[in-house]
This record gives sequence, structure tokens and C-alpha cells, in this order.
Amino acid sequence: MKKMLTVMVLASLSVAGAQRGTQVGQSGVELGLTGGFAGGTGAEAFVHVPAVAGPVGVKLSGSLTKISDAVNDKAVTQGLFDFAQAGYTESGQQVVVGLDGTYRLGQVAPGADTTLYAGGRYSSFKASVTDGGNNKSTYSTNAFGVGAGLQVAYPVASNVSLVGDMGVDQYFGGNITYTDSSGRSETSRPGDAAYATQEDIINQPGTAFKAKVGVKVRL
Repeated sequence: MKKMLTVMVLASLSVAGAQRGTQVGQSGVELGLTGGFAGGTGAEAFVHVPAVAGPVGVKLSGSLTKISDAVNDKAVTQGLFDFAQAGYTESGQQVVVGLDGTYRLGQVAPGADTTLYAGGRYSSFKASVTDGGNNKSTYSTNAFGVGAGLQVAYPVASNVSLVGDMGVDQYFGGNITYTDSSGRSETSRPGDAAYATQEDIINQPGTAFKAKVGVKVRL
């Protein structure tokens, strides 16, 4: 995640430098950071060039989300024992990179600048289960998706705005890689005999609604 954010910042600075020679639009590059819910609690950073061609822009984003219910407890236990009482624990996280086209609607309410966005997503999801004996099983998937949303910005300074972001993402199931405590791993693909069993164990992202708030700065 740190490497991804570093790349995004460097990309924004290079674009900002290019803008000094050629003006992209009425406003420059925007850097933003939001936090909230998107299938779990997490944070998102973005770089936005809002006026590539009139009201049309482009946005690159990266997010990290902690998912508390990453595993289907009943599928793990097969109904033979209680997940928590047996000392089992679970954890999960999702890293998403998004590339969106944006369209600035302007002030649909006094002082509130509104932008629509839609584009592609790439998700890396990981879920882990640890039993009472500290044996750990990890399930990971990588999947493509699409998303769309609405971002509203309210200026609090000349180049700083508070941001509210609401949207929905849809991810399409990908290969599932299972790794046990010994390091042995196997990958099942959609259509494989083992895929349905593996997919039932993890709650891999499908439709994810998001609601986040944060701040953005215009360079």
C-alpha cells in the first residue's frame, strides 16, 4: 500500500509539473485522502486531474480496507463446532486500484461542487483463518471489477476542500489460491471441482457499497 501511495504522489507531481507549461483546465491536480466504509473500514488516496477536456477528467485511486467478516464460519467448521468457542480467529483485507473517468457537474447546491465518476477496478483480497492450535490457512483472490459514484466537495480554504464520497463497486470472481501453514499452496479456477468449496469458505468481494469522508488539496 505504501509503495502504491508513493507512486500516486510522484505521478501527481509530474503531472503538476507538466501543467506549469500547459494548463490542463481551470483547476490543477487534486490530491485526496478519505476514510470510511467500503465492505469494511478503510482509507483511500486519490490523484485527480479534473479538467482534461472541459468538465471531463481522470482519477487514479488506491484503497486499503480491513474486512472483519472475511470468512464464512459455518463453511470452515462444517457445522461440527462453534467457530469462536473453538478458538478460531479470522482476518481479511482488500487492496483496490481504480482508474476512473470523471465529469464535473458543478455546484448542484450552494458551495458544494459535485463530480460523477465511473471506471475500472482491480482488487487483491486476502482472508486468513487461524485455529486453536495456531495453524493458519490463507485464501487470496485477484479480480477485476467496475465502479461508479458521486463525490461532493465543500471548500474550506483557497485550495482545500472537505470531501464526501458515495458509490458502489462490483467485482467479478477470480482464481482462489489456498496456502496452509506449511507453505503448501494450490489454486482453483472458476469451473474447477474445488472452486465452489473454496469460494464458500471466503466472503470474497462482490457488490460493495462505499461511503467515505475526507479532504482534498488542489496543487
